[in-house]
Amino acid sequence: MYFNAWYELDRDRDVGEAGLKRIARRDVIEYAYDCEFDQVQTDNLLVFVRGMDNAYLEYIRARTPKPPKPGGKGGGKRRGR
Repeated sequence: MYFNAWYELDRDRDVGEAGLKRIARRDVIEYAYDCEFDQVQTDNLLVFVRGMDNAYLEYIRARTPKPPKPGGKGGGKRRGR
């Protein structure tokens, strides 16, 4: 049940300039409300979705190549004395 919720919420996730953003708490609460979850189910949903989301984002970041740093090798100006 909670995995299905995470999967549904993941599909509507915001993407920012730095990549994927966490699933918003308000979206989890709204999902729980729409599914008529009680307070215990809603609290559990928040915990499980946050845990699954953190693991997923960590996995994605580990697989995403880092962009080259500006001013890397070659082409940069040297500061002289």
